Amino acid sequence: MKYFDAVESAVHAIEAYVKSIGKPQLALFAYRYVYFSDGTPKMTKLDEVVEDGGVRKIKEYRRPVTDEEIAIAAWAGVRLHRYETSFCRALYSHQA
Repeated sequence: MKYFDAVESAVHAIEAYVKSIGKPQLALFAYRYVYFSDGTPKMTKLDEVVEDGGVRKIKEYRRPVTDEEIAIAAWAGVRLHRYETSFCRALYSHQA
């Protein structure tokens, strides 16, 4: 997965840089940018239970995407959701 490795490396470089300048929370924006790329579905339809008990998942994309693009967006989504809650909590804690 050539492109996945390149994207992961670039995002890790951004993480290292923003940590070095004392702003680690800015890495969240790198994950958000990658997550909302073309690899993220435009629309996800409700799961359909098929006759043998399995589940059919239907996702629509803005353009034809590769499995690697989908994997990149999914990876960024996992990383984004890992940090997003604590980032937002810290950001809005002074308002409570």
